[in-house]
Amino acid sequence: MVMQRLRPRSLHTWSPFEDMENFLEPWDWPYHSMWWRRPAEGIAWVPKMDVYEKADAYTVMAELPGVNMKDIDVSMSDNTLTIKGERKSPEGVTEEEYQRCEVCYGEFQRSIRFADVAKPDEVEAVMDNGILMIRVPKTVGEKPGKIPITVKSA
Repeated sequence: MVMQRLRPRSLHTWSPFEDMENFLEPWDWPYHSMWWRRPAEGIAWVPKMDVYEKADAYTVMAELPGVNMKDIDVSMSDNTLTIKGERKSPEGVTEEEYQRCEVCYGEFQRSIRFADVAKPDEVEAVMDNGILMIRVPKTVGEKPGKIPITVKSA
């Protein structure tokens, strides 16, 4: 067995799960990570998302590979955008046939509250290659300007 030297990492990229896998890899232990599991265990998961703001709208980008469009529900209520859905496990594959299962299956839900949102019927959602893009228009109104400060003399 050859010992591997640990490489120093920055705080932004450190992962305890990766360290554990690196530690146990020389022994080739088949179930050394929580991600090496049976699909029926149902570990909760949420899709990764980016949210950014432009002058006229917010944009939400959610990664949903392997999720069928008919299994996704996007709704808007009280300035809160909610994305619900389910990624279903492959049909015809039994638990005994899995050698490794790293993809999470099951239901998910994400909600984001916005400060200034237009009417819910103006929200647009487009799914392209497993990426859900949602455009949430902002309300139209006066933009806050600079407020002058008046100095009172005593």
